[in-house]
Amino acid sequence: MSIQTTRSRIDGDEVTLITVDVNPGNYLTVIENMLGNLRGKAPNTLRNAVNAVVKEMKNRMVEQARETYATKAILKKDVRIRRASGSNYTAKLQSKNYRLGTAKFKVSPGRLAKGKRRPKQYEAKVLQSSSMEVMKYGNLKAFLVRFSSGHKALVQRDPSKRYGESKASDRKTKYGKYADMTAIVEKKGPSVAEMLGSRRVYGTLEPEMGNRLREEVLRQINKTIAREAARRR
Repeated sequence: MSIQTTRSRIDGDEVTLITVDVNPGNYLTVIENMLGNLRGKAPNTLRNAVNAVVKEMKNRMVEQARETYATKAILKKDVRIRRASGSNYTAKLQSKNYRLGTAKFKVSPGRLAKGKRRPKQYEAKVLQSSSMEVMKYGNLKAFLVRFSSGHKALVQRDPSKRYGESKASDRKTKYGKYADMTAIVEKKGPSVAEMLGSRRVYGTLEPEMGNRLREEVLRQINKTIAREAARRR
């Protein structure tokens, strides 16, 4: 059993794939011997074991990521399973590679405030084990905003960027002709795919997955035998 992480593009989206690849030769021989007269069910038994382990891996990776990273934005629905099927004993975990805004992580204070009520600084961290860090770019400190779309973000001004003509016109109308035209950019953290595929998450689970597959193969063999016995009663 081998596990590898790759980045690819599927339907135009950049994704991270964690591939669980099983060489069926030795496994099928053992399964056939243990199944005896039911040896014809060996391929299906192995596929079921692979898919069960990959489902377990997905759930445990999400749990490990939540314990490792200071965010609640890592959801099981963000990870899709591409199951082993037919004569293919390879299963994959697939997650889109878009980066999460820093506001999705631990930010203090977490409240939105304007003008004199705005805190002197905002601090944030990505890792649970890290210390809070002041969010700033040079002397420019980050601040929390909520866009008209409802999206909450930790942003800061970037001196190298200016608003385009249309946006600048809108700002002058709203804030007056002396409105600051330095563009604001959202501060970003890692993507869900990067977190799940990191050594802190996937790397901590990988060493035990080979044993888990062997255990699951035995469980599926017993399940196959029990199911067949029940059918014949």
